[in-house]
Order: sequence, then structure tokens, then C-alpha cells
Amino acid sequence: MVKPYRIKYLGVIILAVVLLCTPALFAQGGGQKIDKEYTDKILEYTTEKFFLTELVDHLPASDKVPSPLKILGTIIGAPDILHYTADINIYMRQLDKASPRVNVFTLGMSDEGGGR
Repeated sequence: MVKPYRIKYLGVIILAVVLLCTPALFAQGGGQKIDKEYTDKILEYTTEKFFLTELVDHLPASDKVPSPLKILGTIIGAPDILHYTADINIYMRQLDKASPRVNVFTLGMSDEGGGR
């Protein structure tokens, strides 16, 4: 007969394994198409590899949703480039048009006059 405390510990071990392995299932899109051009830029511009995790080391490709590279001409966080609020607003509005999962609305004006 299995002792109750062993079942409890076995449950905890199984839960820990599942939680630790779950991010690996999503690594590099988990079977999803990857935007190679954007992903290459992420890897090129990241200064230290410890900043990269399986959640941020790539950009999934989409036929419907535009990438920042397509709208802004660069990736977000590119060296020596600071996007203006108006540029970010343009990209967000494009996401709003392209995806039912994004809803953009204006709360007010930014310091730069954006928010229209």
C-alpha cells in the first residue's frame, strides 16, 4: 500500500515538472510560424543573451497582424531609435484594424500631442 504522504509528494513533483516544462512548449512559437526578419533583428540587437527567454526571443508571423517592422520600419527597441508617441499610436491603430483581440481608444492627449 502506498503511504498518503508519498502520493502528496508525487503530486507536488508532477506539478513542478509540468510548470517547469510548460514554457518550453511555447519556445520559438511552439509550431507557430516565426517572423524570421524580426527575430533576426531581436537577436542582433539584444546586448546580453540572458535578456532573451523563449517568450521574447522571437516574433510570431501573421498574415493578418502587421509587425512593428512593417509599420514603423524598425523593430521596437532598436539601438539609437526612440519612437515618438504618434508613431506608436499609428502602430496600435493598425493592430486595432487587423485584430479583433486589440481595441484601441483615446483617453486624452500625450505631452507630444498624440492620441488622436
